[in-house]
Amino acid sequence: MRCVLPELERPVTPSRKTSFPGRLCPLGPRAGLLLVALPLGGCGIPDATPADLVLVGGSVYSLDWSPPCPDGAPAADAPFSSATGWRPDASAVAMAGNEILFVGDDAGARAHVGPDTRVIGV
Repeated sequence: MRCVLPELERPVTPSRKTSFPGRLCPLGPRAGLLLVALPLGGCGIPDATPADLVLVGGSVYSLDWSPPCPDGAPAADAPFSSATGWRPDASAVAMAGNEILFVGDDAGARAHVGPDTRVIGV
């Protein structure tokens, strides 16, 4: 496995259901940080399931990237640049009960808004 630090920003496209293994991430202190690492369900399956809660306009670190290299450097698919450091890889989360329905952009999360959904801008 070749480990490199990505220098180009890459958009995150939630395209598969992923469980969160609870990995720790050296993000450091950040104001307004929303860290999503709940071992409750998956994210990224675009469907019409109405959410109980939708959080939009945030800084979300999904932790949905490969483990770090053996020397501790971030994985190539991690949202990290040596010039700017860590950056969020999503801006919204949709949840129903104890399940994460979606992690991604605001528009994708708003697709899960139903008549009883609480929407919070963070």
